[in-house]
This record gives sequence, C-alpha cells and structure tokens, in this order.
Amino acid sequence: MSSTKVTIALIGSHSDDVVAALQKASLKSTTHKSSTATELASLLEDGKVLLATEPGDHLSALHTATQTPIDISAMKPTKERPLIVYKVNGRIKVVRPPKLKTDIKITGTTVDKNGTASAIPEKKVKLALQPFDLDQLVKQLRQAVTSIDSTTEGAPSLLSNVDNLDPGNDVAFYKQVVMSFPVSFVIETLAWSKDGHFQVDTSDPHMQQTYDTDWTATIYVYATNTNPTGKTGSNYNGIIYTYVVHDGIHQRQVGGPRRWLGPKPSPPGSSECSFYFIDQMEYMFADTSEGTQLLSRIDQQPNDNIFQNTNNSFIYTIDRSQNMTLFKANQKQTWQFNAQYSKSCAWSRFQLQSDIPRQSQSGYLIAYNDLYDVHSDPGFETEKWWNPGVFDRGKDPHAVKVLPDDDLPIAGLSVFKSTVGKAPLLFDFEYTPRAFKANQWHTDSDDNQTHWQVSGAGLCGFYDDEEVLDLTW
Repeated sequence: MSSTKVTIALIGSHSDDVVAALQKASLKSTTHKSSTATELASLLEDGKVLLATEPGDHLSALHTATQTPIDISAMKPTKERPLIVYKVNGRIKVVRPPKLKTDIKITGTTVDKNGTASAIPEKKVKLALQPFDLDQLVKQLRQAVTSIDSTTEGAPSLLSNVDNLDPGNDVAFYKQVVMSFPVSFVIETLAWSKDGHFQVDTSDPHMQQTYDTDWTATIYVYATNTNPTGKTGSNYNGIIYTYVVHDGIHQRQVGGPRRWLGPKPSPPGSSECSFYFIDQMEYMFADTSEGTQLLSRIDQQPNDNIFQNTNNSFIYTIDRSQNMTLFKANQKQTWQFNAQYSKSCAWSRFQLQSDIPRQSQSGYLIAYNDLYDVHSDPGFETEKWWNPGVFDRGKDPHAVKVLPDDDLPIAGLSVFKSTVGKAPLLFDFEYTPRAFKANQWHTDSDDNQTHWQVSGAGLCGFYDDEEVLDLTW
C-alpha cells in the first residue's frame, strides 16, 4: 500500500501523540472533528478506518451512519480503550479493547504418598493486560487496513461452513455488526520458580507467559412481520430476532515463551513440572437489564449433548434454518428470507458444556476431558488427575505427561427473540491456567513430604460491560 494513500480518519479530537504515532508508522490520516452521518458513511465506503478516542457528538453521527445494533453513540472511548470502526466485505466491524478481570487467586490441591489430599492456601496471582498503547493501536489499525485490502477476512475458521444470515441490500429494518475484542494477557506469576519457590512474581519476559485472544461476535438483527419504526415495547406486534455468531481463537502468543517445563531443561513429557496449561475456556453474551430483560434466548448451538468422539476429538455441529417475513428496502413490500447457518466445530480433548442459567444470556464452556475431567471435578477432589492422571510414573524422576497445546477455537450460535428496545450488554470471557508438579521435586509448597500438586489461577479473563444493544428504528 502506498504511504501517500489516506487510510485513517480521526473523528473527534485526538492527542498529539496519537497523530505522531500514525505519522511514524506511515499511516496517513485526516482529521474530522465534526462530521455528519453522510460524511462518515462516505469515509467508510471509501475504505477508511475510523478512529475515536473520546466520546462526543461524532459518535451519534457515526451510529446513524452505520446503523449497527450496537449503539455507538453510547460508547465512551478513550486513548486506552479506543474505538476502531471500518467496513470489510460489506460488514461494519467494531474493534474494542476490553477490560481486565483483576481479582485472580491461585487455588490448588496437594496429595501425599498415602493419597491424602489437602488444599493449597490461596495466593493472589499477578496478571496484566498487555497495554493497549500506541504500538498496539498502530498494530490494530494496520490489521484493519490490510483486511480492507484483502478478501480473506470473514472466511470460515472451523471446518465446513454455510453462512446465509445476511439478507442482502434490498431489505429494511435489518442491522448487523462484527464486534471484535483483541487482547493479550501476560501472566507475571510463576507457579514455581527454578529454585522451588511457589507463586513467585517475575519481570523476566522470557519467563512470563502471554496469551492472545481474538473473540469475534457477529450480531445480526431482523425486525419481522411488522414495521418497527417509532414503535415501543408496549405497542410493537412483530418479533425481533437477534443472532450472535461467536468465532475466534484463544492461544499462547506466537513467538512468546513456551510452557515452562520444570527446573531442568526437559523435553515435553519428561519434566517434573509443567505450567501453564489452559484447561477450560468460557465465553458469555448477556442482556444485563435490571428487572425484566429485553432478550429471551430461543436457541444455542452447538448442543453440548450431541457430538462425536473420534480419537479424543469432540466434534459438534451448528445447524439452524429459520424462515422470516422481512420488509424490502421500500418498507412496504414483504418477502420471505431463510436465515441459515451451519458449521462443524471440533475441540481436541476438550468437551463443550453449556452455561446458560438465564434466558437472557448464552454461554459456552470448553473444558478439558482426557487425563482428567475438569468440568466433572473442578476442585480436583477425585484421584483421576493424579492416579495416574497427568503423571508418568514410569519416568525417573516422575514426570508430567505431554498436555495439549494452548490453541482453543471459539465457536457458537446464540439466537434471541424480543420486542423493540435497548438493553445493556455484557461480553464476558474467562479461562483457567493450570500448573502441575510431580512428587519427586521438593518445593516450598511441600511439607516434610514431596507431593503431587495441581494449582490453577481461577477464571482469568476480560469483559466489556459498556455496550448497548439498539433494537429500535
């Protein structure tokens, strides 16, 4: 791409260091402190990436320009949590750095030579988001510019895929947006140090372990049967359907430190200790309205009870088809649209569990189930994890077996029905890093005996509780 091409449109006010960072990165930008919805729509159609770092009237104009089901006018972007908006493959994409969950504690279990288990005292773990600084901002803007100029974004990420959720251009009362939450976590606490100390903070980047998550929620909204213009929840007779397609990946950072394998250099499967291993991942989308919620879930796929287990790979299918009566763009004629979505999803040695306690939310839990079953035994109270579990007693010294790579796909389809209205949303993502130690390496988490041990940093993660679902016209 030529460095003379304008690629970034700065909307609203921006600090000088943001402008300087773009110039240094050869990302040519223009400033639009005050723009109409028509002007902003034109910028998006021209392939510009829009960047906002503060709230204001420009966001109201942007919401009018994009007509997304996420109320952009209600957002409160900052330099640390900027708003990036662009159009790719005909879809509006919104990039928002999330917030970090900070109150994370280590819990664990220790087992002595007699098989007697006891709890390891709780300790706080030091976890940090890789700051969304100017370098990260430039990185995300470059990715946006690249994706606009390519045709690969939006391609299927998991096995087969049928996606017919977009009714095209000749339609009214339809909204769509792709919400993206890119984040990098840095675990700054070692489960055990080389000299056998338990739960030691480190500033060494070669020892810290970093995980990248890119969770994408594509939201499709259809007003069916009745014109919703100017209607309220009390006088609208149609049905609003909201489809949420979850996609993405959670993985150990490419090129970052590998899993730590004990006090001595050891190949995987031969070390006395191993950390961290992500043994469960959970993501949730929820209407958090007080009192009566706007959204009511009618479907969540894949069904966790329907799967094939082939060579320890749990294979699931998303398959939904629904006929809807939609309005043409002239808002007078109606037509029948068949919304279809199907995808095969597979997790090797991980099993899907549904986590949907309320009708106003959808949730997915991907849990390890091989050498132990973390969903059935989250407190590690049975013998399965250690007898023999993850340990190879045929090695001298006893070793931790090879555990799967930290490379977990994100997938799912959530479907809700509602009337018109607005609702506050929660996007929530959690995972558990786990650590194991065999019983022939004595550390200060042992007593006079040397124990089999497991510990986990309970439910690390991130969230975004500032977005508003806009189902009004």
